[in-house]
Amino acid sequence: MKAEHRHELKTNELAEWLANFPKWFKENLKTIIYVSVVAILVIAAAGYKWYGKNIRLVRQQRNLTKLISDIPLVKAQVIQSQSQGTDYSYLLIRTAEELKTLAENVKGDEMAAMAFTERGEMLRSELHYRFTAASSEEVKRQINQAKKAYNDAIKEAGSVPALKAKATFGLGLCEEELGNFDEARKIYEDITENSEFKGTAAVQLANVRLQTMQNYRQKVVFQPRPILPTPPEPNIPISEIELPPEINSTQ
Repeated sequence: MKAEHRHELKTNELAEWLANFPKWFKENLKTIIYVSVVAILVIAAAGYKWYGKNIRLVRQQRNLTKLISDIPLVKAQVIQSQSQGTDYSYLLIRTAEELKTLAENVKGDEMAAMAFTERGEMLRSELHYRFTAASSEEVKRQINQAKKAYNDAIKEAGSVPALKAKATFGLGLCEEELGNFDEARKIYEDITENSEFKGTAAVQLANVRLQTMQNYRQKVVFQPRPILPTPPEPNIPISEIELPPEINSTQ
């Protein structure tokens, strides 16, 4: 077949298709719309997934890093405010709530475990940094919130032993602060005996608590100030007492 003839056939086919296109488009309009919508949704979902995995994840990592790095500054601000007679310990609660929000937005990621753990730390710290002592009811309520944060961190830690061990150690501290020393000791012993936690900082910290926890269980009793004997007054003759020059000059 000659090239000219092939070109003529292709031209005729194209012209026939163009001539029938309006009719074909009208007959298949619903199908075209359906396919177009599905294609748009697939593209949008892929774009959102890419955005969530890259842009949003990086932004959340940056926010978490900033929150954690600002914690020492917040504590310093609270201490400084107390020297001026004011109580800024609520700043620690605000940080705890920000960590909770971030953790809930990144569930399924190691960042969530870190955020939940730091939230537990902030809730516990706020009780110690208060200008006035919290009531027993407040302590119990807030420590229970911290325990929930640590348990959430353990769930989100996945296969990262260091994160899971740190959150578990936080649970032990919570039990100590509630006065449940037997429960705390059991948690610390489980940490030291768990092969999964071997090599993590929590193992060393748990050993320290096991060695020193007994000191915190003893009730501190302050002894009354001892009564010292009153020293005798010196018996100095009046003639031997030296008077200042101005007094001598008036005599």
